[in-house]
Amino acid sequence: IEAVSQGFSLSYAIGKYPKVFSAVWTNLVEVGEASGTLPGVLKEVAKYQESAQRIKAKVISAFFYPTILIIAAMAALTFFMLNIIPKFEAIFKGLRVELPLITQIVMAVSGIMRRYFLFWVVVFFAIVAGIMFSIRTKQGRFIFDLFRLRVPIMGPLTLQVSILRFARSLATLIQAGVPILRSLEISSRL
Repeated sequence: IEAVSQGFSLSYAIGKYPKVFSAVWTNLVEVGEASGTLPGVLKEVAKYQESAQRIKAKVISAFFYPTILIIAAMAALTFFMLNIIPKFEAIFKGLRVELPLITQIVMAVSGIMRRYFLFWVVVFFAIVAGIMFSIRTKQGRFIFDLFRLRVPIMGPLTLQVSILRFARSLATLIQAGVPILRSLEISSRL
């Protein structure tokens, strides 16, 4: 509001806040100002934001359930390995019988988890922190996105959402009168 009241254009004012207003917004408003069709462009922006919000809500709901299942499975497995297996281990040692290889492996893994539990917790959080840090770099983000696209079921869904977001932003920009090359450039960064 301050920049506009000082005589700057609306596109310039919102361009100063790239974390709040995307490049699509800024360029659409600039085109609307230049062509005298700002009200129509703002309606396009509103429609674009509403559709983007609907897509975001669908994606979040699609990823929510599998994420909860994975977290619950990991918690149950950890509980099982740390609390239940040791009890069976004591029973099996009392029987003094030769156990199948897979049972021996499970008991060995359980023992390692119990002995080095704090170490594994630190390693887990270090890996999470490393991933979060690397995502902030361009190369790390590329590798993370490539991994996300290769995950079964979620990969194709992520790709479809990205294509939909690209197509909608491109359509919105072109309808507002932004030249096609500039529209492609802006849409490719979303």
